[in-house]
Amino acid sequence: MRDLKGRLDQELQQIRGAPDARELVARRVRARARRRKLAAIPAAMAITVAIVVPLTRIISPGSKAIQSVPSVDPVTCSWTITPTPSVSPQSRDNFLNDVVAIAPDDVWAVGNAYLRGETGDNRPLILHWDGSSWSVAPTPEVEGTLESVAAVASDDVWAVGSTNAPSGLVMHWDGRQWSTVDATDPGTRFWGFRDAAATGPNDVWAVGWTATGGSGQPLAEHWDGSGWSVVPVPSVAPSPETGNPYASFEAIAAGGSDDVWAVGERTNVAPAGLSNFLTAHWDGTSWTTFPIPDVPTQSGDVFNHMLDVAVAADGEAIALGSYSTRPGTGYGDLPAPYEWGGTTWNSVSASRSDTPLTAVARVGKVWLAVASGVPAYLEGPHESTGRFMIWDGAWSERSLPGTEGAGLDGLSVGSTELWVVGTAPGDDGTSRSVAGHCS
Repeated sequence: MRDLKGRLDQELQQIRGAPDARELVARRVRARARRRKLAAIPAAMAITVAIVVPLTRIISPGSKAIQSVPSVDPVTCSWTITPTPSVSPQSRDNFLNDVVAIAPDDVWAVGNAYLRGETGDNRPLILHWDGSSWSVAPTPEVEGTLESVAAVASDDVWAVGSTNAPSGLVMHWDGRQWSTVDATDPGTRFWGFRDAAATGPNDVWAVGWTATGGSGQPLAEHWDGSGWSVVPVPSVAPSPETGNPYASFEAIAAGGSDDVWAVGERTNVAPAGLSNFLTAHWDGTSWTTFPIPDVPTQSGDVFNHMLDVAVAADGEAIALGSYSTRPGTGYGDLPAPYEWGGTTWNSVSASRSDTPLTAVARVGKVWLAVASGVPAYLEGPHESTGRFMIWDGAWSERSLPGTEGAGLDGLSVGSTELWVVGTAPGDDGTSRSVAGHCS
């Protein structure tokens, strides 16, 4: 297994600035990268500030404009792994972070590819499914990682992430080609996006993080049809605040233009990993934060993270989180799901899985979540098969063959199929992308 810390430190040399700023960002990236990959799947990762496993791991909220009510049943549908190509012969590691299904023959998946060479370039990776196979889509020449994809229509698709700098990265598909679109610089030293949601051509959200090197806050930007603008978010701090605050949004979901949820975490710079749940709601006018009670360890410390969120058209919402039993490592993370009760978030009984639920979507009258094939490392590493976890007042599950050892990051619900994407360790010690659908 590669030394993830060493890889990230090497990539941080691309960032110009004071050594203390680089080290603070490096520390934050290393801790969150471990959680995001659920025990560090071997990876040559871009320098992005990330939590556990991402979050749109929801049906793209833009699907309201492009999809009918899904007819697929997650319990009885037929599961198939679909082979994915590498971005180039020089590609060493390939990662998929998110997926959106527009139609059975029109599916997009995004992530990044780590290229061989002295520079170790990290390049955006975009794949397209035409109904029978995946192909690599040409992208602009830029370094960075795409974390999320959201679709308004077949000719209006957005992908967001971070450059290697790091700064925000936004790409758009107009039906003919992918191009970069300038987002608004929030004025901080480092910044980037972790997730996107769309309800229409003039209503697209991208959320993520900002950092000065010594502290950070959540970032929310909105596309109104002509440009991106920063939308103020209430300043949030961890509790107890033992060091400079680093708060960020990791996922966003929209039930409508006035019903948008963003979730993430409030982190202390020191001690590493000490953090609280974070949720915020957009009512069409402003963002308001809503507390979720923390789940402490036996020592009383809190290592809590929000991983994903989904919103139904009737206003119901579910948020997936995790809490750590071992501070700052990501080892021993356990699931912490919550349902929105109209005024507060209410705890949902945990599933039988010992792995945090990393992605969630609404399918008909049930909530569908995904558990990765990398379980909590309580007594050492061991692989398992990824799973669908179905919540209808009680949890049921089904395994997803071919996802053994994989970190499953993306989930999308189409009209006739469910799509899941992620990353698994390859036989040669590299990382390979994984994609599968259930129809």
